[in-house]
Amino acid sequence: LAPSVANLTAGHRDAWAAARQALARDATNRASLATVDAALFGVCLDAGHPAPLSMEERMAVFAHADAGANRWFDKAIQLVFLSDATMGVNCEHTPVDALTTARLLLGAAAKESGPYKDTRPCRDLAPPEPLAWTVDGDVARAIDAVRTDARALAANLRLRFGDAPLFGAQWIKAAAGASPDAFFQVALQAAYYAHHGQPAATYESASLRRFKHGRTETIRACTAETLAFSRAFADRDLPLQKKLRLFQQAVAAHLDLSRAAANGQGVDRHLLGLRAQIRDPDEAARAALFQDPAFARSSSFVLSTSNVTPGDRFRGAFAPVVPDGYGVCYALDKDDIKFGVADWLSSSATDAPGLRQSIYDTLAQLHEATTYAKEHGLM
Repeated sequence: LAPSVANLTAGHRDAWAAARQALARDATNRASLATVDAALFGVCLDAGHPAPLSMEERMAVFAHADAGANRWFDKAIQLVFLSDATMGVNCEHTPVDALTTARLLLGAAAKESGPYKDTRPCRDLAPPEPLAWTVDGDVARAIDAVRTDARALAANLRLRFGDAPLFGAQWIKAAAGASPDAFFQVALQAAYYAHHGQPAATYESASLRRFKHGRTETIRACTAETLAFSRAFADRDLPLQKKLRLFQQAVAAHLDLSRAAANGQGVDRHLLGLRAQIRDPDEAARAALFQDPAFARSSSFVLSTSNVTPGDRFRGAFAPVVPDGYGVCYALDKDDIKFGVADWLSSSATDAPGLRQSIYDTLAQLHEATTYAKEHGLM
């Protein structure tokens, strides 16, 4: 697979579509494109990265490497192997959601864990062959443009990772008496408020797989209850018992929203359906709800979050969905919480290292507060 052609998949969808059409005018290219399209997944063998790599550096390589030179970003699953024997996965969610690919990969990782065992080679597996490409001047210039843009985009992404070993699903259920997911989401709201002094529109994905062709719905995790708790938690003069009562109310509100979203009773996919039925600019201008500034602000998800539990075999990350936002990926194991925070370096409104520290501080304060409350019969 020619890395230069693979670079095109890192570009804007319209630019890649135009370049692909140009490539497909050649019979050799059409055959190579058909081979790539028919593959179940991609295998990326990366070399040349300095060792050792930090967690952030390794995740950046898995995500984009050299502007995607050794990635085919249209594939739903790409297995990335580095020369230091570490492995990562790059996933594209258009065909399937994260839950689908995660279940597949977790199952494979569980089956392959432990000491190496001799296995028989795959039967009838043809040896790999290089794919031939014919690249004209227009496509070559498109490749150069994509490389420039993709390198700038990759350099702009900042990733930070954290672990909270005092926590985990078991402790959260026993000590805090809360749903682990709701616990972390409420803690994240308090951490964001403590760091930025205001709430933020928040997206959490809920699975709609119980419905035919169901994908996801939005859990809008920033609620009046989480804001009340966040304000109270930052107020040193309020009694602990009141703070914990507000915490429990915020958790309950999050659970109600989560159940509604999973049962197809969310609002965002319904609104998306309405927007998709708008036929022309005149009708769009009459759709007052979609012109309302409050709607635009509430749908600009400064905090885009996803629960990828369990995290015992992998951890994930993804970029923010708005220029002044964060991508927060987390996994709740029975004994700890793993999380990642991403932002754009070009934004003066975000601070991934600072938000990570605020999450640490908030979790520590919640641990101290719930432990004290349990010991003194306050909850």
